[in-house]
Amino acid sequence: MGGCCCASNGGSFSPIMFFATSTETPTGNLVGAGPVDVLTLGVSPPSPGQHQVKLDSTVELILNKPAGSPLSYNIEYRLQKVDVTIATLTETRSFNAAGAATYTLIPNLTWNDTITVSATYTVEIQVITISPAATTVTAQTRALNAIVF
Repeated sequence: MGGCCCASNGGSFSPIMFFATSTETPTGNLVGAGPVDVLTLGVSPPSPGQHQVKLDSTVELILNKPAGSPLSYNIEYRLQKVDVTIATLTETRSFNAAGAATYTLIPNLTWNDTITVSATYTVEIQVITISPAATTVTAQTRALNAIVF
């Protein structure tokens, strides 16, 4: 979804575009799946030339740990532009709870980029390490939006 907004003092519209319709990729358990694309968003410049893009992204991850062992994990959250990683956030944590438990992780990235032509942005999740191995990680609520100006 794109559209101009924000009237300027002269009564015409400024070339600010907001893109919020991203494609959510269905995912199962992310453990052992390698890099998994969970969202994509196409962004176009409003006019010829160089434009700034502000990107905001988040994915809610649910970690379900079985009873018996403490939980430890290393999960990477990547923002990509045309299949090239432009930002990475790594979550590494340990919890000593031995009982079965559910944890919610909500990583997010805000990034500024520059485009001159249309580009596709992707959010990718990869579970690098997790213990115990029977823990499941699923992507739930997710969002990726862009403002081009």
